[in-house]
Amino acid sequence: MYLIKKKIYSAINKAFNLKEYLKLKKKKQALLNNYSSEVIDKKKGFKFLEDIKLNSQLRDELLSYIEKKNIELQKDKSKKKFLINILDQNEINELPNLIKFVLSNQILKLTCDYLNEVPFLANVFLTISPPNKTLESSQLYHLDTEAEKNIKFFFLLNDVDDKNGPFTFIDKVNSKKIIKLTKYDGTRLDDQKIHLRNKDYKSLENVFVGKSGSGLAIDTANCLHYGSRNMSEKRIVLIIYFTTHFTSHYYSHNFYKKIDTSELTEIQKNSINHFKKEIFTDKNFFKFNH
Repeated sequence: MYLIKKKIYSAINKAFNLKEYLKLKKKKQALLNNYSSEVIDKKKGFKFLEDIKLNSQLRDELLSYIEKKNIELQKDKSKKKFLINILDQNEINELPNLIKFVLSNQILKLTCDYLNEVPFLANVFLTISPPNKTLESSQLYHLDTEAEKNIKFFFLLNDVDDKNGPFTFIDKVNSKKIIKLTKYDGTRLDDQKIHLRNKDYKSLENVFVGKSGSGLAIDTANCLHYGSRNMSEKRIVLIIYFTTHFTSHYYSHNFYKKIDTSELTEIQKNSINHFKKEIFTDKNFFKFNH
């Protein structure tokens, strides 16, 4: 039911912002004309990235930024003790390599191709997951219900294996089957509930492990997933979150307002400019709780 609501709200946003919608539609082709060696399978909804990786310069910039932060203080402020966002939006322009990477032609083209629209940069997170034994919130299977479809990029900033509580997911096709079997309503799914409907679901799981710099692009609005579970060692991840421009967000995403646009190209500006007549809705409307 919540997916139907998302489609309706997206359509309303387009109708109330028709000029901007038509303008962005024309811009889409210019973005798609950019070269990209990678494509996300629209049926599966994910891609383990081969060519798009964090370069050493950006990794050093981000790790240096993290070293200056008081992690324990950030943990105290964080709602999720197992997933702590270190990035202060007000400091984004102090990380020029990050902005350059997030708005690179490869990232934008790949996202545009999947969403079939000029993407909107909703947020960027620099997260640390400390060792933990909890099993709650986003450590359980779920979908990100804010958007009808989205793309999240995950880039590892340290080597990750099973000890680091790796991001785990089920592809779009099999997620749809589980959603139907479990009558998923946009909240959380514990393993037992999935097991009762599909005893072989573990064989459907994909696990994002790899060396520092490795990347994953995934539609977390349509691929069931969890992360930061049962960890004995920390995990550091850069997360880049794109939606369509006409998603009806239930969070007021102001990240794009913090970015210095003076040296951005027109396509990059299109990806961080947002229309004015957005219909914001309460997340409880979608039966989703972080």
